[in-house]
Amino acid sequence: MALSETLDEGTQVRILHAADLKRALAMGWSDFRAAPTHLYFLILFYPVAMFVGVWAAIDENMIPLLFPILSGAALLGPFTAIVLYEVSRQREAGKRVAWWQAFGLIAARSALSVVALALALIVLFVVWIWAGLELYRGLMGSVVDPSLTGFLGEVFSTSAGWTMIVIGNGVGLLFALVALAAFAFPFQVLVDRGGDPMTAVLLSLKVFFANPLAMLTWGLIVAALLAATIVTLFAGLAVVLPLLGHASWHLYRAAVPSD
Repeated sequence: MALSETLDEGTQVRILHAADLKRALAMGWSDFRAAPTHLYFLILFYPVAMFVGVWAAIDENMIPLLFPILSGAALLGPFTAIVLYEVSRQREAGKRVAWWQAFGLIAARSALSVVALALALIVLFVVWIWAGLELYRGLMGSVVDPSLTGFLGEVFSTSAGWTMIVIGNGVGLLFALVALAAFAFPFQVLVDRGGDPMTAVLLSLKVFFANPLAMLTWGLIVAALLAATIVTLFAGLAVVLPLLGHASWHLYRAAVPSD
């Protein structure tokens, strides 16, 4: 794989190809099969968090937030999977760690930077929810049908509803691109090298702009796998989330060689 220009002294970024994406998924699956017991806390956390968000939206008569919550929750994925990166990093070095040990290793290396990046992701998620709500209010008004079927009927049977769908998906695409470019790899950088959050984000951006086609393809793979879990009422996240977490570590390693 060819090398692009260095981001800073000693940091190089490789050009990614389709084979790298396939290999990352295969190695992610291998990691998941080798250490499934390390992931129980994530398997429980993510579906529960999704259901709580959906329940809160319906309970507070905020049905317009249902889709933004479901789609925007993926923005938090890079932070949610941070322990998986450490597990994969240790396996890469021929070692094994439990998830509670992974937490300690990460905290000792870059706790403040991880917290700062996590807060940035949360802000992005909150802004996405706010944008979705304001878009609905601007096009559909502030009165919401209390039933889910009534709400969906209003959206899909009116011109304002279709306008909201088109604009909402366009805005969502912009948020997704920002998240993919800036947050695809910074947590992996911190797990791998430590350092400050800005440098980690810049390296993630470097990888994205050096590999736009590969990274966009990766984003589509992630979106497709997450969308597929909807038919299982998110139970499929028990497999998809750890698979993507481990795989994204290996994709990072394909783009950024180890020191």
